[in-house]
Parts: sequence; structure tokens; C-alpha cells
Amino acid sequence: MSPRTKKQFEEIRSQSQTHIINRALSLFASKGFASTSVADIAREAGVSKGLMYNYFPSKEKLLLAIIGQALAELGQTMEKAVEIEDPAKRLEALVRSTFGAAKKDTERWRLFQILSLYPETIEVGGLELQNGRMQMIGIYQSILTELNFPKPELEVWILGALFEGILTHFFEAPEDYPLDDVLDEVIKRYCKPYSG
Repeated sequence: MSPRTKKQFEEIRSQSQTHIINRALSLFASKGFASTSVADIAREAGVSKGLMYNYFPSKEKLLLAIIGQALAELGQTMEKAVEIEDPAKRLEALVRSTFGAAKKDTERWRLFQILSLYPETIEVGGLELQNGRMQMIGIYQSILTELNFPKPELEVWILGALFEGILTHFFEAPEDYPLDDVLDEVIKRYCKPYSG
């Protein structure tokens, strides 16, 4: 058996980091960030605490990695949608991609919603989440302006509150919540030029 190459070591490191991130995400979502210890994460991931610290110097850095990964994925999805010329179709694509991400990775997006409610986590990953949120608000407000909504700067906050409410209900019972039907109704109401 020949020694591992640098590329193989990097691949193993990446797989280990992903495994630790996934286990931490599960624990943060079920126990909460403050109630999850590094020992809990290491045990759940099947690694020593020392090895976990080798990948992530702190629980906070691990949370930042989770947030960064999610925002990068959402950003890629949103970039594709933003390229759509028709504002109504662009808004529809953004709404579907936003909720598609939550539906695909319910645990992670439920965690983010919970994190936004607790001051101790705002200090850890709040800035990243807030920056991501403000970027999305700007994009949505721009589209609502193009669709001739009166007071788009206010309407975007109403739409945001609607999204948060939908997500809250979806996260409470993902198997039972009619997310696709609810999204179809949101799209019918918002993804067209405003007509009063």
C-alpha cells in the first residue's frame, strides 16, 4: 500500500470536517447551541475532542462554518434566480429557491431560525446571518419596486414576516404542513405586477 498523497489527505480532512459539521448541526438543532458541548459533538461524530479542535478551534467557529456553508449555498441558488430578467419570474424563482432550501435541509434552517431568537448566538453567528438577511431584503425590495408595489421598503418587511411565519409552521410539522400549496398562494399574490 502506497502512502497517501496530499490530495488524499485533503479529501479525508474535508470529509471529516463535513461529518463533524453535520453531527454538530444535528445536536445544535435538537439540544440548542448553548446546551451542546464540544464533548457532545466529538462523541456524536466519533472523534476525539483533540481531533475536533484540530478542525475547529471552538464551538463558535464550528457554528460559523455551518452558517457560512449555508449562506454560500443559498447565495449560489439566489445568483441564478437574480439573473432572470422578468421581475415576477425572478421573484417566483427566489421564493421557490428560498423555501426549497428550507425544505431540503429542514434541520439546518430550523436551527438558523432558532439562533436568530437567542442573544448568546447572535454574538457568535448573528452578524453573518444578519448580513445574509439584509442582502436578501435588498434583492426582494428591488424586485417589489420593479413590480410597482407601493411602499416596497415596507412591503419587503411584510413579506419577510410572512416567510418567517410560514417557516415556523413548516418547522413545527414538516411532514404535515402544505408548504407547496402555501408557496403557490404566496406566488399568486406577490409574483405579478401590483394592481392594487
